[in-house]
Amino acid sequence: MHAALLRRSSHRPGLTFVELLIAVAIFAMLAGGLSVHLRGAIAIWRRSHVAAEQGQRTRVLRARLSQDLANAVLVDPRPDAEPKSEWLTDRVAFVTSEPGVGAGLTSRRLTYVTYELERGAGQAASLVRRARSYRDARAGGRSKARSSVLLSDVDHFQIRYPFAKAKEPGFTLEQRPWLSPDALPRLVEVTANQRTDPEPKRANWEPLAVTTLVSLPAGTIGRDEAAPAP
Repeated sequence: MHAALLRRSSHRPGLTFVELLIAVAIFAMLAGGLSVHLRGAIAIWRRSHVAAEQGQRTRVLRARLSQDLANAVLVDPRPDAEPKSEWLTDRVAFVTSEPGVGAGLTSRRLTYVTYELERGAGQAASLVRRARSYRDARAGGRSKARSSVLLSDVDHFQIRYPFAKAKEPGFTLEQRPWLSPDALPRLVEVTANQRTDPEPKRANWEPLAVTTLVSLPAGTIGRDEAAPAP
């Protein structure tokens, strides 16, 4: 009887060494294919996340610039007036009209704003907006301006204004300062490029270039000497 049990147990079904190797190979193939698809899905998610982040940065920058520039006002055209309006190729400072707070839906308040690059110690430049009340800026007050970083790691920033060429119709946008103290520019084009990722080691980062062209309703076209009126 013992011999019969031994013979019966020796015929139990099981995996041979060759079958085990085949099973391991099939599992490895399935796992490899799954990992490829998983890496592809992660890469797509990362690209989508980066694109959404860049889109948000672009919208915030354009909305802030457009609102401030479209509501720019010329309060005091005197060259020595304070605060000074500056329309340079890498910096702007002007008075804008913003919605009032707590005084009705139609109230407005004047705010002195600046846009310029700020470089930290050993750090890349950031595009910064500073704002303070016009009354305080005119009186030379010492209150600290409200600062907000609109775009970090900026490696290129330029501003262009419209100028009419002498003896030529129309106008072109040029990268040179607007030096008319008694007039606002009709158009302001701002370009800011962010070529480095603010969060290092992201392989899917692509350079971000933001160009915003804003029309100032009360502005004019700069004219060179003998240039025809646009």
